[in-house]
Parts: sequence; C-alpha cells; structure tokens
Amino acid sequence: SVARAIDELDDAKKAKIEEMCVENWGRDGGATGPAPLQTRDPNVASKPAATLAAAKTAASRGGVTGPLTRPSAAAPKRPVAAPPSVVGSSSEADADVAEGAPVSKEELVERASRLYAADAVTKLQSSNWKERVEGVAAVAVAVDAMSDEDAGAAAGDTIRALALFPGFDDKVFQVLAKVFEVFGSLAAKAPKFSKRDGAIAVQGLAEKIADVKLRAPASAALTAVAEALGPKFVMAQLHKRTASHKNPKVTAESLLWCAGAVEEFTVAVVDVSFVIP
Repeated sequence: SVARAIDELDDAKKAKIEEMCVENWGRDGGATGPAPLQTRDPNVASKPAATLAAAKTAASRGGVTGPLTRPSAAAPKRPVAAPPSVVGSSSEADADVAEGAPVSKEELVERASRLYAADAVTKLQSSNWKERVEGVAAVAVAVDAMSDEDAGAAAGDTIRALALFPGFDDKVFQVLAKVFEVFGSLAAKAPKFSKRDGAIAVQGLAEKIADVKLRAPASAALTAVAEALGPKFVMAQLHKRTASHKNPKVTAESLLWCAGAVEEFTVAVVDVSFVIP
C-alpha cells in the first residue's frame, strides 16, 4: 500500500512528498490544505483484510438498529398465485363428459335390441350399405315415435351404439346423414340430454362438418345439441376437437357454425377466453 511505501522512505523524501502535495492542492484551488501524511506504526499490527471486509459487510447489513437478524422459521410464507389457465374453456369442454366404464360391442347390441327391432340392429352392422341405411332409418322412425321420457331414457345407449355401428367412419354419406338426424331428434326430445351424450355426438359431427354432403345434417344436429345443452358447451367441444385439426377445412367449418350460433343465440354465448388465445 501507499502508507507502507512511505514508511520506508527517509525524512527528506517524506518532506519532499508533502511539499509536492501542498503545491498540487494549491493549484487545484482547494480551500484548505490536505491533512498531513500519516505513517503506519510498524509496532502496531494492522487488521487482516478479511477481517475488515467482514466488518464492512456486517455494518452494511446490520443498519442502524443492530446486526442482521434472521426471520423466524415460523413466519408464514406468502401464498404463491396459481398459474393462469392455458385453455380457458376446459371446464365447459370437460364437465360431465367422462365416458365412464367401457361398454363392449356385444352389450351395446343387446341394449339396442331392447330399444329397437332386432332386424334393425342387425342391419346397422351389415356390410351392405343399403341395409345400413335401412337400419338407421328404422331407428330414426322409432325415435320420432317415442315420448320425450322414452327418448331421454334411450338417448345414451342409442348414441353409443350408433357411434360404434355403423360408426362415424362409415363411408356412405346417406348412413351418417340418418345417424346425425337421430342425434338431433334425441337432443330435441330428451328432457335431460346429458353432456356425456352430447360430447359423443359432437365428436362425430365435428369430423364430418367439412363434408359437403354432410354439412347440413351435421350443422342441424349441432344446433339441436346447443339448444339442449347450451351453445357454449358445443363451442367448447368443437374448439377442443377442431382447433388443431389436421384438416383446416374442419376448423374453418366449425368456426362458421360458431359464427352462425352467435347470430342465433346472441354474443353472450361466446367464451372469449378460448376464442382469443
């Protein structure tokens, strides 16, 4: 350090250094002269640098009230806010739509046979497309003849059965057009049409809404489900199934249906949290 270097000089050199300091101070216009050089007493041991640094840190952390004190271990923690939801309409899309225990095809065939003629149920599973059309048409006629209470009791098994046979992958549009007609009739007649049944129906309707030949019956069935369960539920289901669909036409037609629903049911049905990402 500078003090140690000055200590090693003789008195003449120390006096010369003091003289130079006085001259420089006067040239800078200082009001008072500098304090005389203080030399270090070699007989007094200086504090180690580590001790000085520790003392300085303790002083800065302790403040005027004393040394730093650690917070009590029992001090309550500040609650952490939950992260915002990513999908705004998850409650509408997922509420009451769990499929429950899986049902085998054999059991669905048995249930459907108790509701409709055995011949109609057999035709639903036929490899002949004309027979499948006849089978679905027979189911549609039977649903139209049901009372509202009977339609409500038959809705769940009917929708599950038609989703499996003939199934949503049927290549004949006449077959699916009749299936969608049955969905619309059940949604309109059943006093307590469930969200579980509605979700299964929308699953098939959403996939075929971009088909030119099935667009009209699919849209009509979606509207019937919206009237039964609320358009917000149907919109949430469509968003869940078509927002990232590999076929952009499916997404586009779903949005067009939603636009029509806004005009029909008013803008109050729109869930802004999922419409605007």
